[in-house]
Amino acid sequence: MAAPLIRPAAVDDAAALAALRWAWSAGPEDEDPGRFARGFVEWMAAHAASHRAVVAEVDGAVVGMAWIAITARPPQPRSSDRRSADLQSVYLRPEHRGGGLGERLVRAAIELARAEGAEHLTVHATPDAAAFYERFGFEPGPTIAQLVLR
Repeated sequence: MAAPLIRPAAVDDAAALAALRWAWSAGPEDEDPGRFARGFVEWMAAHAASHRAVVAEVDGAVVGMAWIAITARPPQPRSSDRRSADLQSVYLRPEHRGGGLGERLVRAAIELARAEGAEHLTVHATPDAAAFYERFGFEPGPTIAQLVLR
């Protein structure tokens, strides 16, 4: 087995990323993984300017992903090019968890957000994952509030 690789996702990874998302979140009512994959590939192409991903690869197979969504922010007098980022859809196949690969994936996503010029990076973590993200320096903010719209 070759050493796991963490790298930026490429257009050619879209089908593998769709398969990861399907494995993670499809339910019994979701009956067409092929249709989902086609839509995912189209979505990835349409959102290439605002969404970037990093992948974990083991022996040539994509086994994990982490996305950042980049949002432009209104200018300030001191900065006309402002951005924020949100860490999204972090997933690693269960058989690859526990060996540090997930940590490497998140660190790569953090560096990607930094390289994109983001001023800050947010994550909407489940209660079970909150401690995992705290290890990277994420902390609950006293001024962040969320309104669930659906």
